[in-house]
Amino acid sequence: MPFAQSERKRIAWQDISLFVPSEWHIVKLQVARSEGYIRLDDDDMMRFELKWAATPPGQVLNLKEHAQAFLSRMAKEFKKGGKEFTHSIDTKLVGRHQVSGRDVLTFSWVSECIGEGMLWWCGRCGKLVIAQVIGSKGEPIKELAKRVFVSISDHSKDDWHEWELFGLNFKTPASMILREQRVESGFVRFRFKRGDEETLEVARWSAANLILKGTTLEGWAAQVLKEHLRKFDITYRRGKFNGHDCIELGGKAKSPLKTLQLLIRQITKRSPMPKLNGLMWECDKTNRLIMMLAIAPPQAMEELSASVVSFRCH
Repeated sequence: MPFAQSERKRIAWQDISLFVPSEWHIVKLQVARSEGYIRLDDDDMMRFELKWAATPPGQVLNLKEHAQAFLSRMAKEFKKGGKEFTHSIDTKLVGRHQVSGRDVLTFSWVSECIGEGMLWWCGRCGKLVIAQVIGSKGEPIKELAKRVFVSISDHSKDDWHEWELFGLNFKTPASMILREQRVESGFVRFRFKRGDEETLEVARWSAANLILKGTTLEGWAAQVLKEHLRKFDITYRRGKFNGHDCIELGGKAKSPLKTLQLLIRQITKRSPMPKLNGLMWECDKTNRLIMMLAIAPPQAMEELSASVVSFRCH
């Protein structure tokens, strides 16, 4: 079924973005430097998946061969379970003019459920994308699939990646890589790295009113920053962010750790000691606590600090 503007939500990660029905939720997310995968379900079944992979420069792709290989793997899996599987390739559900001139091929399949799929290759960013919308037999999903497919973007317009998922909404420099993700009921944390010394950490907690019962933002920050407090002298200063009361976090390397590491850096001619900069605030509209934290040498801190203040909580 098609979805109206008010019934959809935007999801963005790793330079990919799209609009999907608001009742779909992420159940699987895989992120690597040159490939990625996402799966969305509703309360009843799997509804959508998308996989992308970078292709070598100059490589000529045959989308029909990729589609046939993908569908052959699906057929094998369904037939293992004793289920019939039929498919059609080049269904022309979406054309080049609808996806900004990218090479595109659509397909469909029928088994115990049904699917509408799309492959495309973008000559600008070199991504090969395969996506499919899945429905129950008899469910009219063609128009829904078409609207999802044409909403997909596979690269940003600048050197920043947008991340909009799990109640998070922020940007990171394109050169930062997601190294750690933790998604639990009421808690989400992403940790990005660039090299050995540049880190960006994003976290959000639900039920802020319960967490802060009997404590303060400063008290909660001291609990969640235990790992960093071993390495940094951290200061807390009250401020405002996105219309909310917040604490501004600042940190310098501790001594004598600092003295020893400075000596090592002078000998090895490495960059100055990393610093810590961040924000923590309570969003009363969503009843969430949010933290954005950057750790980097001084010459990289300006860029990471721009990422810290990019967060939008509602």
